[in-house]
Amino acid sequence: MSEIDRSHVALAVSAAAGGYILYSLMKSRGEQDQADVKSKFGKEIRQNDFCYSQHLFILDHGSYGGVPRQVLKVKSKYEEIAEKNPFQWNLNEVLHHWRASIARVAELVGSSSNNLTFVLNATAGVMTALRSTNFTPNDGILINNLTYTSMQYAAQQIAEETGCKVYSVNFTFPIRHSQEIVNSYRQMFDEHPDIKFAIIDYIVSPTAMLMPIKPIIKLARERNIISFIDGAHAPGQIELHLDELGCDYFTGNMHKWAFTPRGCAIFYANSTVISQTHSLIVSHYRYKGFELDFYRQGTRDYSSQICAGAGVDYLHSLGGLSEIRNYNMKLREEAMNYIERELKGARRLQIPPDMVAPFMGVFELPDHKYDLTEDGVVKLRNDLYKKHWIEVSIKLIQQKLYCRFSIHVYTVMDDIVHLVNALKDVLRS
Repeated sequence: MSEIDRSHVALAVSAAAGGYILYSLMKSRGEQDQADVKSKFGKEIRQNDFCYSQHLFILDHGSYGGVPRQVLKVKSKYEEIAEKNPFQWNLNEVLHHWRASIARVAELVGSSSNNLTFVLNATAGVMTALRSTNFTPNDGILINNLTYTSMQYAAQQIAEETGCKVYSVNFTFPIRHSQEIVNSYRQMFDEHPDIKFAIIDYIVSPTAMLMPIKPIIKLARERNIISFIDGAHAPGQIELHLDELGCDYFTGNMHKWAFTPRGCAIFYANSTVISQTHSLIVSHYRYKGFELDFYRQGTRDYSSQICAGAGVDYLHSLGGLSEIRNYNMKLREEAMNYIERELKGARRLQIPPDMVAPFMGVFELPDHKYDLTEDGVVKLRNDLYKKHWIEVSIKLIQQKLYCRFSIHVYTVMDDIVHLVNALKDVLRS
């Protein structure tokens, strides 16, 4: 088997697993590169490792992520191998790669491989957990008013089918202390003892608000409430220790911050609920246990999910999550200070510093002409793209327009300066 750009990707053959092929990123960026990796964050890493069009200003990594060229090569090679003999690939080979990828990701998120599997995305994750729970008209599901829309709809769907109720914790801004959030959950749990299942955001998507999930999980456990953590933005952004977290279920996208091709999310079930948990698709491996149930769901393309391990390897090739967090968090704060200073009337979302997501910032837009509707959101986003080539997220939160920007390893302050100048243009025109 020939090499695939040995400067980035190595081909390793594991005889112990029946000769299957595992691709992992080499450390051969070089010892000098490894020592100097922080200096390569920014424009150089974007140019060398990512496929973005050069004229674009990418400030919305949190929506769809971005796949490094090195990982794309791994994905392409897997697809090629699958086509050389699709029969042997599907019948005898792909499971080895699936297991190896899960094991690599499990190390990143602090989980036993036995409790971890892959699903298509976080939306599939929540529906999997809900469908695996037996609800009656006497039960309740708890969400919040900022819960991701698809998660809200999933809860509503289950309520329509089973007659259970949906309750919501309502957040308003400013939030002065994370304990306010914990107290709101305690109040809801105590006022509605029929709550059986709680959907708890790790990072609230529109607001980039980092939730105090540990005390909330503790409150749920004390009341025998099933806790589901929507960690869509967590893998690759948060230091995770799932086996220690104490939640019943966790899902998180690998494509957002963990350098994995789209179509891959993790799904975690603890020992209390794992035996009752099944995949959404019923296949002939339905009753062969958690691993095989989620692995074999008819004939499908496994390439994104078996590349998750390569995404983790790429993350480590940059110095690991701690180095990435150091760069991103410092730049995020520098960016927010610049925005508030240079864009008159802009104000960061009023939440305490310990509730700000590491790689994202959210600020309220100053006076503008745009409608406070979803149409207004779309128009502003399109104006920024069509006039200034900026991809950034615009959110309507409690009848105010906010901008959510993302920082990742290829972002530089010039991107933020361009965003501020573009906003000055479109907001006053």
